Amino acid sequence: MEPPQREQEHTWDASLSSTNYQSDVLHHYLMMIHEKTSLLPEAIVEIKGIKIEPPELYDGQDDLVIWERWLNSLLNYFYFYRVVGLQLDSQCVMLMGMQLSRIATTWYTQEVTGLSHAPQRWTFKEVITAMFKWFLTEITTQKAVDAFYKIKFTKAKGALGFWNKLVQAVEQMLTPPDSGIMKRQFLNGLPHEMVEAIFKTQAISIKLSSVRDIIDASCQVEAALHYLQ
Repeated sequence: MEPPQREQEHTWDASLSSTNYQSDVLHHYLMMIHEKTSLLPEAIVEIKGIKIEPPELYDGQDDLVIWERWLNSLLNYFYFYRVVGLQLDSQCVMLMGMQLSRIATTWYTQEVTGLSHAPQRWTFKEVITAMFKWFLTEITTQKAVDAFYKIKFTKAKGALGFWNKLVQAVEQMLTPPDSGIMKRQFLNGLPHEMVEAIFKTQAISIKLSSVRDIIDASCQVEAALHYLQ
């Protein structure tokens, strides 16, 4: 089994459309599930003497970080206790329901185990997909957008720190802004004297310059201004 892929920190792909981005985020979670639960139980070596705690209950919070931490902990719990494989998929669904609280429990009861609709056999992947779309799509997107536009430049963090904060906010979005919006938001958030110096001393164009060129120019101007002070 290949090792789980890790997302690179402080990176962002401006070429992703909102639909593709949302699909990629969900695909990432489904791959996590496949890697941890697709084995046969006997294929996992039992480690005696180790107690794996179940994850903290997920209560339906519209926060991708909390959601991913919960899902990863849940999958690790399944893996080390060997609740894996197609033959135990229904057990995964039932055990997952025990790791929910508040509105997430209400949703699970109504949609997965409730008696108010025709019986349906849910797979674990189907439940996770439905939960993701229900709890994390619209509300999380709006909160992430609001957070993106509220980020401010600080002298303590500097231009690079400001950019990284913008990228971290984008990573929480299901509809990422295009490169033009990213570059404008970055430059608009820098101090006026820094932006003025960037365009006077550096061959920078919002339309033609790459993100890397703009960041490098900003850092050079920032260092020069700091030296003059």
